[in-house]
Amino acid sequence: MREVGLSGAGCGKRGLTAQGSPRWAGAITRTSEDSYQLAIRNLAANVTSLRARVKKIKPRLAAPAGGKSGQTSGSRPAVERWEKQRRLQVLPQCRLDAEAGRASGTLSVCQGGSRMARNRHRLESAGQSFEQWPAEWEAKRFFIGADGEKAKSWGNETIRRPPAAGPVEIKLPAPLAHLANRPHGRSRLSATVTWPYRGDGVAAPAPSGAVGYDISFDPVERCWYGDASWQLADQSIATVAEIRQDPMVAVDLNVGHLAMAVLDKSGNPIAKPTTVAAVVSAQLAQDRSGSPTEQDSLLLSG
Repeated sequence: MREVGLSGAGCGKRGLTAQGSPRWAGAITRTSEDSYQLAIRNLAANVTSLRARVKKIKPRLAAPAGGKSGQTSGSRPAVERWEKQRRLQVLPQCRLDAEAGRASGTLSVCQGGSRMARNRHRLESAGQSFEQWPAEWEAKRFFIGADGEKAKSWGNETIRRPPAAGPVEIKLPAPLAHLANRPHGRSRLSATVTWPYRGDGVAAPAPSGAVGYDISFDPVERCWYGDASWQLADQSIATVAEIRQDPMVAVDLNVGHLAMAVLDKSGNPIAKPTTVAAVVSAQLAQDRSGSPTEQDSLLLSG
């Protein structure tokens, strides 16, 4: 499955259904709609950010250089003030362009992100070769996905994986039905799929519930990856009164460590508090983002 344009004749679900099947058409249009809605949210966030930056710079420029105007301090170095003046000339036009695009629905959508598109013009600084970039660009546009269907066998009619078996079968669209190696226009992949993470969770809803699948390719690792999604059963949330029937662990999130103490029903410490080190130095940004950086408190049932 490849990326489909968000507009234009024949790109709607009805036109795609005539070329394939309703399920494949639904998967393609759903993916395009998700990309469109993400672009809408990003554009709205960009408009908000541009407004905030203009609002922040104007008072700084109104204040005298090196002095104050009320509680606002003016830019001290002349170079900094000149840079802010130049930026203030650019930001309002950027905001107007973003607001116009948001109002007209004209959006910039790039599967894989605009950074990947820009890397094409600076391969050396991006650490990619001329052969690596096209492979990554194509991989972001080559995928297979299908929403789950509760009334179908194993929770999905288009992509099916019986939990006890392992091989994946794909229901091919009508134009590709002659390539099927199984009855009823289905094609079984030669490689088996394993779920190293939450494999039991994938198998549980398959016999009676809906399970959605997405298959993507990683050109760096040269591997295909499968993702499964399903709806969790509704679970009742314990009330505060119920939680307070047992001892609780209070956790205070700090920079570099977690402070913890066991509390009684009234919230008083029972034993001596303890700490757990949270080392974030020399870690990747995605790992540090989940580390404690602010003073927060929460209660965990113990």
